[in-house]
Amino acid sequence: MVGVGAAGVVASGVGLGMQYNAQKEAARNQEALTKYNYAVQAQNIRQQQALAEWSARAQAGQVEANAAIARQTAETNARMLEGQAQGELSRGVEQQRRTREDQLRVAALQRARFAKGGVAMAGSPVEVLAESARYMQLALSDAWYETNTKRDSLLWDAQMQRYGGEVSSAQYKMQASLLRAEGALAPVRARMQMREAEFHRLAGLNEASGMKSAATAGLVTGIGTTMLSLAGSYGTWGSLFGETAKGAGAAASTGAAMNASAKGTGTVLATKAKVTGFGFKF
Repeated sequence: MVGVGAAGVVASGVGLGMQYNAQKEAARNQEALTKYNYAVQAQNIRQQQALAEWSARAQAGQVEANAAIARQTAETNARMLEGQAQGELSRGVEQQRRTREDQLRVAALQRARFAKGGVAMAGSPVEVLAESARYMQLALSDAWYETNTKRDSLLWDAQMQRYGGEVSSAQYKMQASLLRAEGALAPVRARMQMREAEFHRLAGLNEASGMKSAATAGLVTGIGTTMLSLAGSYGTWGSLFGETAKGAGAAASTGAAMNASAKGTGTVLATKAKVTGFGFKF
């Protein structure tokens, strides 16, 4: 029966060792997985940060280029309109000159006709010439008003083109500023994500450490339980050996009584019984 108890202790010890190794292996796997996940998350965060910063710079640069194009286009259109306005003014001036020349030519012809016809330059002929001059001046004024109206309209359109270009350019620049600000926030978001990843890493490592501590505690507890069981088994066998020793002592006393006549022999038996009893009690 002592062999059976020893075999149970050995089996229990083997089971404890296997359980401890399995728990330690699980803890190592948990720790390795935590470190791997953290490395992957950190790499992804860095890549996302770099991509966000590059994308913001690229988009902001494109938007700023659009702002410059909008302003340049507006300036080109404004100058073209100003050129048209200057052309209208030049045409108006030329029209005024030609109209005046025509007026002078017509007046000269009328005076020549009056003179050829012997008509004195007084009274009705003068009134006719004056009336013709007034009509001609009204025509000149109307033509000049039309010229100035077209010119002013073209100049106004040119101003509106410039104003529209400035507004579009300002809108593009604001959009570019927002994009650059978003790019500047990429490192801040990356740091926040890294803090979160670090939190998960520490949580995973803490869990792995807890698993290791639990494995060690389980091993120590199992060893203690096994030792207590083993001590109990030896205590039981010690009690049994003690009872056997007491029986042997009683048998020796009975033998001494039955052989009282043989004093020397009884003494020897009694001595052997005492020695035997001491041996069993130990």
